[in-house]
Amino acid sequence: MTACCDQEMLVRQTLIICCYNNLFPWIGSRDPGFELQIDAPPPEHELTHLMHRIGQAAKDSAIVEVPFQSVAPTEDQYWSNQTLDDVRVPVGRAGAVRLQHLRLGRGVAQHALIAGKTGSGKSTTGAKLARKIGYDFVDMDHLIEETAGMTIPGIFSEHGEEVFRKWEQDILLELCEREKVIVSTGGGAPRAPVFCL
Repeated sequence: MTACCDQEMLVRQTLIICCYNNLFPWIGSRDPGFELQIDAPPPEHELTHLMHRIGQAAKDSAIVEVPFQSVAPTEDQYWSNQTLDDVRVPVGRAGAVRLQHLRLGRGVAQHALIAGKTGSGKSTTGAKLARKIGYDFVDMDHLIEETAGMTIPGIFSEHGEEVFRKWEQDILLELCEREKVIVSTGGGAPRAPVFCL
């Protein structure tokens, strides 16, 4: 007990119980006027089921799902930020009230992966953003074609999809080790393990 704690005051403010013949009577003058009854433990099969649910919830807690409403700006914040020095994109909560941001720009050494359907503008958007903030830009499909010395349809027909996806994943992992790069990913890249990091 610390020196600043008044033991007598603590005793006066404490409810004391003890176990006597499987009953829990109150001790001292602070009897609250009711009897304390301890709940019986659940049956073993219920306890096992409960422990499995708790364990699964603990495992699932490593998965972060962020509702869009929690990171979206309020209406009065639309078009209010500048991108002269950096681009900040909220990606989730960092504590009770603050947001965690992906930052791209000066003084920052991160990379960004852009995923989307064919023709959705990944390469156009990525190249413009990279120029704006001084990052390198890599189009994965072009890089794979250059590395293999053939087109993607050619890789599929000669080596098969499984080999192509392996190359795609290896190149993506290599690119993610670089700093200050924006990557327009291929169609299968979002299934690669790096997207789960």
